[in-house]
Amino acid sequence: MNELLTIRKEFGEIERLGSTINIRKFGSESIAGSISLVPLSEPIRLYLVYDLKVEREEQGKGFASQLMAEVEKISRESSMPVVLHDATDKEKKGGKTQNPLSIGMYKKRKGWVEVMDPSQTYPVYVYGTRDKVFEQIVDRIKQGLIFYGN
Repeated sequence: MNELLTIRKEFGEIERLGSTINIRKFGSESIAGSISLVPLSEPIRLYLVYDLKVEREEQGKGFASQLMAEVEKISRESSMPVVLHDATDKEKKGGKTQNPLSIGMYKKRKGWVEVMDPSQTYPVYVYGTRDKVFEQIVDRIKQGLIFYGN
């Protein structure tokens, strides 16, 4: 019963509003999706990313990938690594099942490292320059020492 899911790419307009990044359908006021990006400074400077959402009728059109590309751009511009804390497995999240198109999306993105946190039921992903700070973050996640704030 494997169904082929067609992905129709659409371009969106990115809008940064504080800790939220929205993507609007091009030429529209309609928000297609959003993601939360929160800077943390203790004990290590990093961005925490969570709550990637794309409206059901807009899923499969590339909006989530465009939001992730914006997060990666912000990370490079600020020289701050990113920790992505979002349910990335097939389990229910907040009482809802995940969009099958999003399962494994983070793993496929170039530059992201999958890390298992013993306190979570799904992997956490880290993005950034592979340096001492990046390795400290990965080690802290493996020890269950990262506070995700949500």
